[in-house]
Amino acid sequence: MYMNFKRFNLFTVLLAGLFLFTACNEDNEMDGGDPPTMPPSSSMSPDFNYFEEGGDESGRVNVVNNWVYAATNVTVYSAILGSALIVPVTAYKVALTQDVSFDADLGLWIWAYDVNVGAHGEYSVKLTAEIQGPDVIWTGSISKAGIFEDFVWFEGTSAINGESGSWTLYESFANPTPWLSTEWEKSEVEGKANATFTVEKEGDSLNSSISYTATTSGDFNRSVVIVDTKADNTITVDWHSVDKNGRVKSAAHFQDDAFHCWDSQLQDVDC
Repeated sequence: MYMNFKRFNLFTVLLAGLFLFTACNEDNEMDGGDPPTMPPSSSMSPDFNYFEEGGDESGRVNVVNNWVYAATNVTVYSAILGSALIVPVTAYKVALTQDVSFDADLGLWIWAYDVNVGAHGEYSVKLTAEIQGPDVIWTGSISKAGIFEDFVWFEGTSAINGESGSWTLYESFANPTPWLSTEWEKSEVEGKANATFTVEKEGDSLNSSISYTATTSGDFNRSVVIVDTKADNTITVDWHSVDKNGRVKSAAHFQDDAFHCWDSQLQDVDC
Protein backbone atom coordinates (compact mmCIF):
# COMPACT_ATOMS: atom_id res chain seq x y z
CA MET A 1 0.00 0.00 0.00
CA TYR A 2 2.85 2.32 0.86
CA MET A 3 4.63 1.51 -2.41
CA ASN A 4 1.47 2.15 -4.40
CA PHE A 5 1.08 5.51 -2.73
CA LYS A 6 4.67 6.44 -3.62
CA ARG A 7 4.12 5.41 -7.19
CA PHE A 8 0.93 7.44 -7.31
CA ASN A 9 2.74 10.53 -5.98
CA LEU A 10 5.59 10.06 -8.46
CA PHE A 11 3.11 9.72 -11.33
CA THR A 12 1.29 12.85 -10.15
CA VAL A 13 4.49 14.87 -10.00
CA LEU A 14 5.56 13.73 -13.47
CA LEU A 15 2.13 14.49 -14.88
CA ALA A 16 2.13 17.96 -13.31
CA GLY A 17 5.60 18.66 -14.66
CA LEU A 18 4.54 17.60 -18.13
CA PHE A 19 1.50 19.83 -17.91
CA LEU A 20 3.56 22.82 -16.84
CA PHE A 21 6.14 22.19 -19.59
CA THR A 22 3.39 22.01 -22.20
CA ALA A 23 1.68 25.11 -20.87
CA CYS A 24 4.94 27.07 -20.96
CA ASN A 25 5.58 25.99 -24.53
CA GLU A 26 2.06 27.01 -25.52
CA ASP A 27 2.55 30.38 -23.84
CA ASN A 28 5.81 30.91 -25.73
CA GLU A 29 4.08 30.07 -28.99
CA MET A 30 1.19 32.34 -28.16
CA ASP A 31 3.33 35.34 -27.24
CA GLY A 32 5.90 34.81 -30.01
CA GLY A 33 8.89 34.74 -27.66
CA ASP A 34 11.21 37.71 -28.00
CA PRO A 35 10.63 40.26 -30.79
CA PRO A 36 13.25 40.39 -33.56
CA THR A 37 16.11 42.86 -33.44
CA MET A 38 15.10 45.98 -35.34
CA PRO A 39 17.42 47.36 -38.03
CA PRO A 40 19.31 50.45 -36.80
CA SER A 41 18.12 53.95 -37.66
CA SER A 42 21.28 54.39 -39.76
CA SER A 43 19.91 51.74 -42.15
CA MET A 44 17.28 54.29 -43.16
CA SER A 45 19.44 57.43 -43.15
CA PRO A 46 23.01 58.06 -41.93
CA ASP A 47 23.98 60.56 -39.24
CA PHE A 48 25.55 63.62 -40.87
CA ASN A 49 25.17 66.00 -37.91
CA TYR A 50 28.91 66.63 -38.03
CA PHE A 51 28.55 68.57 -41.26
CA GLU A 52 25.63 70.56 -39.90
CA GLU A 53 27.22 71.38 -36.55
CA GLY A 54 30.95 70.93 -37.16
CA GLY A 55 31.50 74.33 -38.69
CA ASP A 56 30.40 77.00 -36.24
CA GLU A 57 30.68 80.68 -37.11
CA SER A 58 34.18 81.02 -35.65
CA GLY A 59 35.36 78.15 -37.81
CA ARG A 60 34.07 79.84 -40.96
CA VAL A 61 36.02 83.10 -40.54
CA ASN A 62 39.12 81.73 -42.24
CA VAL A 63 39.49 79.71 -45.41
CA VAL A 64 37.96 76.24 -45.05
CA ASN A 65 37.57 75.28 -48.68
CA ASN A 66 38.11 71.56 -48.24
CA TRP A 67 35.67 71.16 -45.35
CA VAL A 68 33.08 73.39 -47.01
CA TYR A 69 33.21 71.39 -50.24
CA ALA A 70 32.82 68.13 -48.30
CA ALA A 71 30.03 69.50 -46.11
CA THR A 72 28.12 71.00 -49.02
CA ASN A 73 28.09 67.79 -51.01
CA VAL A 74 27.27 65.51 -48.09
CA THR A 75 24.40 67.68 -46.88
CA VAL A 76 23.02 68.37 -50.37
CA TYR A 77 22.93 64.73 -51.44
CA SER A 78 21.63 63.46 -48.11
CA ALA A 79 18.96 66.20 -48.14
CA ILE A 80 17.78 65.08 -51.56
CA LEU A 81 17.32 61.55 -50.30
CA GLY A 82 15.79 62.70 -47.03
CA SER A 83 13.32 65.18 -48.47
CA ALA A 84 12.02 62.74 -51.06
CA LEU A 85 11.43 60.03 -48.48
CA ILE A 86 10.96 61.95 -45.26
CA VAL A 87 7.63 60.26 -44.45
CA PRO A 88 8.75 56.60 -44.52
CA VAL A 89 12.15 57.41 -42.97
CA THR A 90 10.54 59.34 -40.11
CA ALA A 91 7.90 56.64 -39.68
CA TYR A 92 10.54 53.95 -39.21
CA LYS A 93 12.71 55.98 -36.85
CA VAL A 94 9.68 56.60 -34.63
CA ALA A 95 8.97 52.85 -34.63
CA LEU A 96 12.25 52.32 -32.77
CA THR A 97 10.72 54.07 -29.74
CA GLN A 98 7.33 52.31 -29.81
CA ASP A 99 5.94 49.28 -27.99
CA VAL A 100 5.36 46.09 -29.95
CA SER A 101 2.73 43.36 -29.72
CA PHE A 102 2.50 39.86 -31.17
CA ASP A 103 -0.51 38.71 -33.22
CA ALA A 104 -0.61 34.93 -32.76
CA ASP A 105 -3.24 34.44 -35.47
CA LEU A 106 -1.16 36.25 -38.10
CA GLY A 107 2.22 35.23 -36.72
CA LEU A 108 3.37 38.86 -36.87
CA TRP A 109 5.08 41.31 -34.58
CA ILE A 110 3.23 44.62 -34.96
CA TRP A 111 4.16 48.20 -34.15
CA ALA A 112 1.09 50.48 -34.56
CA TYR A 113 1.27 54.21 -33.89
CA ASP A 114 0.68 57.72 -35.27
CA VAL A 115 3.41 60.07 -36.41
CA ASN A 116 3.55 63.78 -37.23
CA VAL A 117 5.86 64.61 -40.15
CA GLY A 118 5.83 68.39 -39.89
CA ALA A 119 4.38 70.13 -42.95
CA HIS A 120 3.50 66.73 -44.43
CA GLY A 121 0.91 66.15 -41.71
CA GLU A 122 -0.26 63.21 -39.59
CA TYR A 123 0.07 59.57 -40.58
CA SER A 124 -0.91 56.24 -39.09
CA VAL A 125 1.79 53.59 -39.30
CA LYS A 126 1.73 49.82 -38.99
CA LEU A 127 5.12 48.14 -39.09
CA THR A 128 5.10 44.34 -39.12
CA ALA A 129 7.86 41.78 -38.73
CA GLU A 130 7.51 38.14 -39.75
CA ILE A 131 10.20 35.65 -38.81
CA GLN A 132 10.97 33.22 -41.62
CA GLY A 133 13.80 30.91 -40.65
CA PRO A 134 17.03 32.96 -40.41
CA ASP A 135 15.37 36.08 -41.81
CA VAL A 136 12.91 38.73 -40.71
CA ILE A 137 10.50 40.22 -43.27
CA TRP A 138 9.61 43.86 -42.56
CA THR A 139 6.61 45.72 -43.99
CA GLY A 140 5.83 49.38 -43.32
CA SER A 141 2.22 50.27 -44.14
CA ILE A 142 1.25 53.93 -43.86
CA SER A 143 -2.17 55.61 -43.99
CA LYS A 144 -3.27 59.23 -44.26
CA ALA A 145 -6.85 59.94 -43.23
CA GLY A 146 -9.16 60.59 -46.18
CA ILE A 147 -6.37 60.15 -48.77
CA PHE A 148 -4.91 56.62 -48.72
CA GLU A 149 -4.85 53.57 -46.50
CA ASP A 150 -2.23 50.88 -45.82
CA PHE A 151 0.17 51.96 -48.54
CA VAL A 152 3.35 49.85 -48.26
CA TRP A 153 5.85 52.72 -48.31
CA PHE A 154 8.86 50.65 -47.29
CA GLU A 155 9.73 46.98 -46.90
CA GLY A 156 12.82 44.93 -46.32
CA THR A 157 14.55 41.92 -44.85
CA SER A 158 17.13 41.49 -42.12
CA ALA A 159 19.11 38.67 -40.58
CA ILE A 160 17.49 37.50 -37.37
CA ASN A 161 20.64 38.50 -35.45
CA GLY A 162 20.14 42.08 -36.65
CA GLU A 163 23.56 42.37 -38.28
CA SER A 164 22.59 42.86 -41.94
CA GLY A 165 19.65 43.57 -44.19
CA SER A 166 18.11 45.62 -46.95
CA TRP A 167 15.29 48.09 -47.53
CA THR A 168 13.24 49.23 -50.51
CA LEU A 169 11.51 52.60 -50.19
CA TYR A 170 8.81 53.63 -52.66
CA GLU A 171 8.31 57.11 -54.04
CA SER A 172 4.75 57.88 -52.98
CA PHE A 173 1.16 56.69 -52.87
CA ALA A 174 0.59 58.44 -56.21
CA ASN A 175 3.64 56.78 -57.77
CA PRO A 176 4.32 53.48 -55.96
CA THR A 177 7.61 52.63 -57.68
CA PRO A 178 11.00 52.00 -56.01
CA TRP A 179 12.82 55.26 -55.23
CA LEU A 180 15.65 54.03 -53.04
CA SER A 181 17.24 50.76 -52.01
CA THR A 182 19.52 50.21 -49.04
CA GLU A 183 22.00 47.48 -48.16
CA TRP A 184 23.32 47.64 -44.61
CA GLU A 185 25.54 45.75 -42.17
CA LYS A 186 26.70 46.24 -38.61
CA SER A 187 28.94 44.35 -36.20
CA GLU A 188 29.08 45.08 -32.49
CA VAL A 189 32.18 42.87 -32.21
CA GLU A 190 34.10 44.74 -34.91
CA GLY A 191 32.61 48.09 -33.95
CA LYS A 192 31.68 48.83 -37.53
CA ALA A 193 28.51 49.70 -39.46
CA ASN A 194 27.91 50.59 -43.07
CA ALA A 195 25.03 51.29 -45.40
CA THR A 196 24.71 52.05 -49.10
CA PHE A 197 21.73 54.06 -50.34
CA THR A 198 21.12 53.70 -54.10
CA VAL A 199 18.69 55.71 -56.21
CA GLU A 200 16.30 53.39 -58.06
CA LYS A 201 14.14 56.12 -59.58
CA GLU A 202 14.37 56.41 -63.36
CA GLY A 203 16.11 59.57 -64.54
CA ASP A 204 19.51 61.26 -64.61
CA SER A 205 20.35 60.19 -61.06
CA LEU A 206 19.51 56.50 -61.51
CA ASN A 207 22.10 54.35 -59.68
CA SER A 208 23.60 57.34 -57.87
CA SER A 209 24.48 56.36 -54.32
CA ILE A 210 25.73 57.38 -50.91
CA SER A 211 27.76 54.83 -48.92
CA TYR A 212 28.28 55.55 -45.22
CA THR A 213 30.69 53.74 -42.89
CA ALA A 214 31.14 54.24 -39.14
CA THR A 215 33.88 52.56 -37.08
CA THR A 216 35.18 52.85 -33.54
CA SER A 217 38.86 53.10 -34.44
CA GLY A 218 41.31 54.53 -36.97
CA ASP A 219 42.54 58.00 -37.93
CA PHE A 220 39.12 58.59 -39.52
CA ASN A 221 36.14 56.82 -37.99
CA ARG A 222 33.55 58.02 -40.49
CA SER A 223 33.49 57.79 -44.27
CA VAL A 224 31.14 58.71 -47.08
CA VAL A 225 31.43 57.86 -50.76
CA ILE A 226 29.05 59.74 -53.06
CA VAL A 227 28.61 58.41 -56.59
CA ASP A 228 26.87 61.00 -58.79
CA THR A 229 25.92 59.35 -62.07
CA LYS A 230 24.48 62.59 -63.43
CA ALA A 231 27.78 64.45 -63.03
CA ASP A 232 29.90 61.33 -63.61
CA ASN A 233 31.79 62.07 -60.41
CA THR A 234 32.74 60.27 -57.21
CA ILE A 235 33.36 62.15 -53.96
CA THR A 236 35.09 60.44 -51.03
CA VAL A 237 34.99 62.05 -47.57
CA ASP A 238 36.71 60.73 -44.44
CA TRP A 239 36.60 62.41 -41.03
CA HIS A 240 36.92 61.86 -37.30
CA SER A 241 33.65 62.39 -35.47
CA VAL A 242 35.35 63.61 -32.28
CA ASP A 243 38.58 65.28 -33.42
CA LYS A 244 36.76 66.95 -36.39
CA ASN A 245 39.68 66.66 -38.82
CA GLY A 246 39.10 65.08 -42.21
CA ARG A 247 39.80 64.87 -45.91
CA VAL A 248 37.97 64.89 -49.23
CA LYS A 249 38.73 63.64 -52.74
CA SER A 250 36.94 64.59 -55.97
CA ALA A 251 38.59 64.48 -59.39
CA ALA A 252 35.92 66.71 -60.93
CA HIS A 253 36.32 69.45 -58.33
CA PHE A 254 40.04 69.38 -57.49
CA GLN A 255 41.23 68.19 -60.91
CA ASP A 256 43.40 65.49 -59.32
CA ASP A 257 43.09 62.13 -57.56
CA ALA A 258 44.56 63.27 -54.25
CA PHE A 259 42.94 63.82 -50.87
CA HIS A 260 42.57 67.41 -49.62
CA CYS A 261 42.58 67.78 -45.84
CA TRP A 262 41.36 69.99 -42.99
CA ASP A 263 42.38 70.07 -39.33
CA SER A 264 40.34 69.99 -36.13
CA GLN A 265 39.61 73.73 -36.60
CA LEU A 266 38.31 72.97 -40.11
CA GLN A 267 41.21 74.87 -41.68
CA ASP A 268 42.83 73.60 -44.89
CA VAL A 269 46.08 71.72 -44.24
CA ASP A 270 48.42 69.50 -46.20
CA CYS A 271 47.53 65.83 -46.03
